[in-house]
Amino acid sequence: TPMEDSSASTERPTEPTPPQQAPREQPQQQEQQQQQQPDEAENMAEAAAAAPPPQAEASGATANDPGKMFIGGISWQTTDDQLKVYFTQFGDVQEAIVMKDEASRRSRGFGFVTFTSPAAVQLVLNKTEHNLDGKKIDCK
Repeated sequence: TPMEDSSASTERPTEPTPPQQAPREQPQQQEQQQQQQPDEAENMAEAAAAAPPPQAEASGATANDPGKMFIGGISWQTTDDQLKVYFTQFGDVQEAIVMKDEASRRSRGFGFVTFTSPAAVQLVLNKTEHNLDGKKIDCK
């Protein structure tokens, strides 16, 4: 029996070795995942912080306003007034805003137009192409 015990004891250390190696890899993988997750969370937080607060609240318009339209592809030179003047051909414009970077105050290339009548939105959408300040703009 002492011989059997010694042979059994020599086999025992070799058995746990493979499971010990696997857990070593797992903590490394977990550490990498944990390092990536905070980066993703930081990126999301930075993106949220970089996004300006909705200006619709300040103007009285709401996100559910049926007369409000997104206008994309605006020239960097286009002003709020120029945007308003262009869209008055479709109806009475309550508000026209070109979104600007908070730090540089430069145009971000898009804006919003709010009509007093939702019917004006349909008139804008019925026109297949819109051009303002030499650029084709996207109205949604």
